[in-house]
Amino acid sequence: HIIKKGLFDDKQRFLCKDCGTNFSIQTKTPLQNTKKPVEIWSQYINFMVEEGPLTFEKVWEMFQETDRLIKETRESMQETARSQQETARQMKETDRKIGRLGNRLGELISNSKFTLNRQVRHRYRERRGKQTMNRDKRNAGKIA
Repeated sequence: HIIKKGLFDDKQRFLCKDCGTNFSIQTKTPLQNTKKPVEIWSQYINFMVEEGPLTFEKVWEMFQETDRLIKETRESMQETARSQQETARQMKETDRKIGRLGNRLGELISNSKFTLNRQVRHRYRERRGKQTMNRDKRNAGKIA
């Protein structure tokens, strides 16, 4: 009599009711102590069956293909970096132009008789003052 006895590392464990032995489906197989999942070994075996044993020529072809893919990826990444650098350069130039326009506008305003009809508010100071007042209110009831 064999029954299921839970999972260990996502692998089903079994129990023999006659002898009390715990085991998994991989026990006493070549895959018993492997650290790779069964799916990886299955892919490897299928590859070996379909492609045959690895020869130096096959390894060399795979190496060249890998090298070609790495070079293509590197070139693509370099092109992307050049494009990003060009975009950054264009953004800096646009910022400079906007800055010059802002400076020119500031000069025009300061040279004109343009005035604000209201007093300039310093929002940060007002907010900070409110925060200080709120903190003082919270601490007012506490004994030091």
